[in-house]
Amino acid sequence: MFDRIRLTARTVGFVLPVLFLAAGVAANTLTVSISSREIDLDPQRATGSTEAQLFTALHEGLVGYDRLTLEPVPGVATSWEISEDARHITFYLRTEARFETGEAVLAEDFRASWLRLLSPDLAFEYSFLLDPVVGARAYRLGESTDPESVGIRARAARILEIELEHPEPSFLKALAHHALVPIYRSGRKESTETDDDSIVVGNGPYRLVSAGAEGDYELVASPTYWDRDSVEIPRIVIRRGLGPEETSRAFNSGRIDWALNEFAPDLVSNTDAIRVTTLFSTSYLYFRTDAPPWNDPNVRRALVLLLPLDELRPEGRYYRSTSVLVPRIPGYPKHRGIDTQNRGEAHRLLADAGYAGGRSLPPVRIRISGTAESIRIAEVLERTWERELDVEVFADPGRTDDSFYTVGLSTWVGDYPDPLTFLGMWASDSNLNDARFANSRYDEALIRATSFGRAERLHILAEAERLLLESAVVVPISHASAVNLIDTERIAGWYGNPLDLHPFKYLRFRPRRPNPGIAVLPAVPSG
Repeated sequence: MFDRIRLTARTVGFVLPVLFLAAGVAANTLTVSISSREIDLDPQRATGSTEAQLFTALHEGLVGYDRLTLEPVPGVATSWEISEDARHITFYLRTEARFETGEAVLAEDFRASWLRLLSPDLAFEYSFLLDPVVGARAYRLGESTDPESVGIRARAARILEIELEHPEPSFLKALAHHALVPIYRSGRKESTETDDDSIVVGNGPYRLVSAGAEGDYELVASPTYWDRDSVEIPRIVIRRGLGPEETSRAFNSGRIDWALNEFAPDLVSNTDAIRVTTLFSTSYLYFRTDAPPWNDPNVRRALVLLLPLDELRPEGRYYRSTSVLVPRIPGYPKHRGIDTQNRGEAHRLLADAGYAGGRSLPPVRIRISGTAESIRIAEVLERTWERELDVEVFADPGRTDDSFYTVGLSTWVGDYPDPLTFLGMWASDSNLNDARFANSRYDEALIRATSFGRAERLHILAEAERLLLESAVVVPISHASAVNLIDTERIAGWYGNPLDLHPFKYLRFRPRRPNPGIAVLPAVPSG
């Protein structure tokens, strides 16, 4: 970043190394390495963590993330009012909020964008984020086709009113999610195809100026962004698919400033730049519960109790092994899932259910991703159940459809720091409910939790989680970590957090400091 010329200058009594900096040369490009070549630039369709980070540069919702706490802070909305019954939120949009085209961001842009997100034909995964809104769930399920029935109203050009079914303390946090940003008008197509460049017309601190099919992305600071004076780095280059070794060497030589998750730690010269943070994330097994005998909680529980859980969750293998779904949250009650093998109890439960010794059980089919770790876990299940029971067990990493399997393996990263982001996905009508779990007690608990203050709410949500765990719908394995490679002595504004989100607008280069005994002088103009 700096053009350096090292000379030796004689001073009184000793030789002083001097570092000359070329005049006018400054750090003006942040180079970021990401592992994935496959990037979905539609913020409503994309589900990856890499896209989520990229979208902090290109888009901005009603609220943004606080750089330290991830609590909601004003974004496009300069302020908001919450009614006394906590069911109506009125957002006041700032007059200077613009798309990169210079056109104003209006309340109708949010309304139309969110109705696109809710479209049952598109079936976007994150449409559930709007479920607390009046009529939103019925609209996304196709039970209502009237957009006027959804409690999202543009009361004026820059006044947006949201009506909730019931008070939802986590709703404001959810609004920072990238799926809820305003989509540019010509990009709001009722189609899953987004080959039109308009889908990447954003309203964020940066705009995308080049994007090759498999090459680098180049972003430059947007002159139309309302808070452009706070954006200190004028250019960002996103490099894709370099590989761990090349990424580490490029970081060592200063050609990369930040690597997300994929690099070779043993090749990194500055190990202090390796940043490990606990993610708000859980890897887990789950049962499909929509067909017998797997709709019987005793059968599911029996199969889990047969497992050597210390082998399934070996100490030292994971950042943190776990038997619970929701990672640690201040004030959330501690409890335990199934964490001890009990073969005797397992066989009793199967006999009571009419499957003594596993006889008459249909084949158990395991859907896995094909990674080494998912294969290892599948082998533990297959070996244990075939040894203990008269049942066939199959694991097929080549199958990706969702029609054939009994047990799935998945990882979920919370969308905002609240238990509901893990528990809401198992509601009976959630579009993320891969288990096809349906339990009226569970659904009622999620709704009932909205009527209480924080402490009682967290207690009710913990009881809902207990129901999931004790009936073996979900079998947690581990909480994950995020690993980044970044020198925070050189780049300010980057803070580890449980969502591993680091809004680009806050990043800036710190002035380079010479080592002790090095003097920094302006370069002498040539000629």
